[in-house]
Amino acid sequence: MTVNNSDRRSPGFWMNLFNSFRIAWKLLWDSRVPMSAKIVPILTVLYVLSPIDFLPDVFVGLGQLDDLALLLLGTQLFIAVSPKEIVERIRAEIEGRPPEGGWTVTGSQPQDPDQPHSSASDEIIDG
Repeated sequence: MTVNNSDRRSPGFWMNLFNSFRIAWKLLWDSRVPMSAKIVPILTVLYVLSPIDFLPDVFVGLGQLDDLALLLLGTQLFIAVSPKEIVERIRAEIEGRPPEGGWTVTGSQPQDPDQPHSSASDEIIDG
């Protein structure tokens, strides 16, 4: 069953919009994302903060509308030019589901089911 989230009154629409900003934020700080892709949000923020606008801010509402539209477009463009596997992992993390390929555990060895397992540490610490 698919849910149509294109209606702005739908909570799913606003959640997807919020999640897009969360994904973009995490991508911006991820070292695996190339710097060439990170130029997109940097230029977007610089445009929003700059005094130069496509529509001057003297038109109440319209001047801010082009800033908002460019911010949304810049966010979506940044997600689109970022590596797909990184975007998918971050999206899965935000949505609370396992990423494609499953979760990976690092730094631990699988337990042998034939060996008895103790919760106590195997190390002896001399004090």
